[in-house]
Amino acid sequence: MEINEYISTQMSGKIERRSNSILVPVIVCAVGVICLVLAYTAHPSDALQITLLTLGSILSFTGLVWAILCATHTLWHYHYLPTNSPMRDRTLYLSAEDFRYCSEVLNSGKTDALKTLCPIPSSNSVLRIVYSRDMDFALLQSGHRDTSQMEPTSPVVTLTGNEVASISSLLR
Repeated sequence: MEINEYISTQMSGKIERRSNSILVPVIVCAVGVICLVLAYTAHPSDALQITLLTLGSILSFTGLVWAILCATHTLWHYHYLPTNSPMRDRTLYLSAEDFRYCSEVLNSGKTDALKTLCPIPSSNSVLRIVYSRDMDFALLQSGHRDTSQMEPTSPVVTLTGNEVASISSLLR
């Protein structure tokens, strides 16, 4: 069972999926519209007009698309309800040796040994960590990436309190 599936089936009442706020995208779009309005008050041959037109077009288009994605719940995040903390998702790429060690550790449940892992820039072997920003709760799972999907090689492991602090060096 993959982490997202685990969250939706096993963590109801603890983790909630929330859509992102529409406030910031609307502000970005409004700034773009203001730039476009100001562009038409500048002298037609002025470089300021070209700059304002370009900036206004980019900001208003980006803000509009971003607002639509937020309003349709396409952009979302997990939220840990017991501490009212947003959650982050981190994927660590591991060497073959570290991956074997990580899978063994996760299968045995002795997660304090994970702090010795050394992530590398890119690999097909990954450790996925979904954790609350207040570092009170975390879910871990190892797997192999094939294209954009992760094939789990360990069960989802849940950490709380001091256990999360033991892996905090991996989350930086």
